[in-house]
Amino acid sequence: MDRRDFLRLSLAGSAMWLGAPFIGAAARETQEPRFLLQVVFPGGLDWSYLFDARPLEMTKRGLIQNYVNQEPAPWGPENGLKTWASPLTNPIRPYQNYFSIVNGVMMTPNFDGHLQNLNYLLAGNPFGGPFFISGLNLDKRPLDCVHTGGFGVDVPQLSDLGGTIPLDTKSVNALSAAIRSVPAIQSDDKLVGFWARRLSAIALEGPGVFSNGSRAMATALSKAPELMRLMKSVNPQLATGEDELGFLPVLAEFFRKGIAQTGLVVFSKLDTRIDVHAAEAAVKQPALYAEIAQKIASVFKFLRETPYDQGRSILDVTTVVITSEFGRTLRQVRRPIDFTGTDHNNLCNTVLIGGRGIRSGLVLGASDFQSPDETLSPAHLQIDAGKMKFIGRPFDFAASAIKEGYAPAAFSPRDYIGAASVINTVYEAFGVDRVKYWPVEKDGPAAPVLKGILKG
Repeated sequence: MDRRDFLRLSLAGSAMWLGAPFIGAAARETQEPRFLLQVVFPGGLDWSYLFDARPLEMTKRGLIQNYVNQEPAPWGPENGLKTWASPLTNPIRPYQNYFSIVNGVMMTPNFDGHLQNLNYLLAGNPFGGPFFISGLNLDKRPLDCVHTGGFGVDVPQLSDLGGTIPLDTKSVNALSAAIRSVPAIQSDDKLVGFWARRLSAIALEGPGVFSNGSRAMATALSKAPELMRLMKSVNPQLATGEDELGFLPVLAEFFRKGIAQTGLVVFSKLDTRIDVHAAEAAVKQPALYAEIAQKIASVFKFLRETPYDQGRSILDVTTVVITSEFGRTLRQVRRPIDFTGTDHNNLCNTVLIGGRGIRSGLVLGASDFQSPDETLSPAHLQIDAGKMKFIGRPFDFAASAIKEGYAPAAFSPRDYIGAASVINTVYEAFGVDRVKYWPVEKDGPAAPVLKGILKG
């Protein structure tokens, strides 16, 4: 591959992804390091197989499927609020002081499709919009975000992707190795100068697909030399295996080298096993969730044991968010409880959050329908008359506690922890201007921050 070929390919591959200017390595070294890792298990996790579990009495009464057939145990955090955890969480318990659990997280209450809730999780809008990392107060690096690929369903309708690029373990190794044999792109090169002038001219022609694309390509061209220089310093043998966990060493290297500030790891290969509707597949859930628990444990183990510098681990400088686009129903209609799958529960989710800026070892929020004899609130019955789902308990954001005994007469998203509050909590940890905070509902005020899990 000669320099012309490399330039052609890099422009084609980078134009739609690379957006913002970058700062030099010397300037980065003077700033407090901060990174974000978001881990997504697409398909809709049945969190009751891990956290927010329910007693076997509910299965005996025909309310919720439970193929583990063991009683959950309390997960006892420092702040006194407990969640019930399945025995399948045993691999995670050694790392329980590295993250906090947020239960009862409301997703978009009006849609229960994968695409709409993935859009809401990543953009704050079920119909898509700017990727939430575009709102972060990022240090400008050649890449804003790297991710492991697709979601196993239609790609979420994200815009304003900035410097976001998909890389799998094979492509990282190949790119890092190949780029070492390519001559560096020089800003005074005649070909580079010609392309830069042409792209700048087209970008000035006015709004439109070609001008916008040319503007993005011109930015990519200006950032290519620095990105190329940094990529040459990446060990081409870092990425190991086909599993998404093999991408973590690459991500850590990208953080340390100043290539990217955020990463998105998507366990898309599990989505068809997670999104279980058929009873025949549901009976295999214990083995699947034992595997998922091990993956979650492996994420925290890697982050804790991998150094960022001489005094800090990657976890010390990285905010970590682990979740899915929604949870699952208790059971399915007209199926015996010992032979039933589950459907989508957009009204309740669980989020694990830890690392930089986050108080770990806590539980925030809870869900209802924890016993067979519980009286559900009128608000719950308004949006789930068939009692197929559990939803979050109303939450007091000022006190960082559930509202004990409060049963709202009508449903309002403002009574519950929502995905927008989780994202705004991340924004708060990154020092983002509040004008960028996500609203609690359409045309509503900014969703309140979960101050109970923020340090400082």
